[in-house]
Amino acid sequence: VFLFYWIPIALAAWRGGRRAGLLIAILSDVSYIAANYRIASVSGPMVLYWNAAIRLGSYVITALLVAELKLSFDRLHALAQNDHLTGAYNSRAFYRLAEEERARSQRYQHPLTVAYMDIDNFKTVNDTQGHGTGDALLIAVTRTLRTQLRRTDLLARMGGDEFAILLPETDAVSAQQAFTKLEGALRSMAESQGWPVTFSIGVVTYPVAPGLTESMVTAADHLMYSVKNSSKNGVAFAVESDPNSSHRGSSSVSSAV
Repeated sequence: VFLFYWIPIALAAWRGGRRAGLLIAILSDVSYIAANYRIASVSGPMVLYWNAAIRLGSYVITALLVAELKLSFDRLHALAQNDHLTGAYNSRAFYRLAEEERARSQRYQHPLTVAYMDIDNFKTVNDTQGHGTGDALLIAVTRTLRTQLRRTDLLARMGGDEFAILLPETDAVSAQQAFTKLEGALRSMAESQGWPVTFSIGVVTYPVAPGLTESMVTAADHLMYSVKNSSKNGVAFAVESDPNSSHRGSSSVSSAV
């Protein structure tokens, strides 16, 4: 019976942390004392309390070890899917989660929007103000993006100064409103910090998602580079009308003044 007390203690510590594990450990020891109270009349109360103390110690150690194991597991899980600097998803996690949204879009015939963004003149900031300032810029960009996005939206740092964003259940009209506002928020943030950067963003909306997640990201990436290679500092919008084709139905570019 002593061994079976460990199971609920371990489960409580894994799911609820140290406090939950320690609470169940104490309750388990109290139940042991209550169940064996009559034995104390034969062997004496000191034997009962001594055994209870030994059991409580083992329960507490179990709870603490399992809780620490869960914390380590969560840290490893976060490192595996989050960018270490900004806390946004990394590219691997983005593709995995985007694939789920792509499949959902196809299943229910719902629209989704994918965007790719590059920070213009980011290298200049790194070269003239140092990598510490560059890191601060990336963190500030991520924070600004999060304030403008919904909880259901996906945000990832794809590497360097490039970010990918996926908006489920978002049509072309909503996407244009969202990213026009988002680009304005990013521009205001950069100006308030005195950073000489702008943002090139490509936004592709799919009435129904195509067959490959990579094709969605690639389309947004190419659209972003069309902005970057022309004037920079703007947002290009496109609608993919045919899920089985790489041809975009329509596009427009909105540049910040």
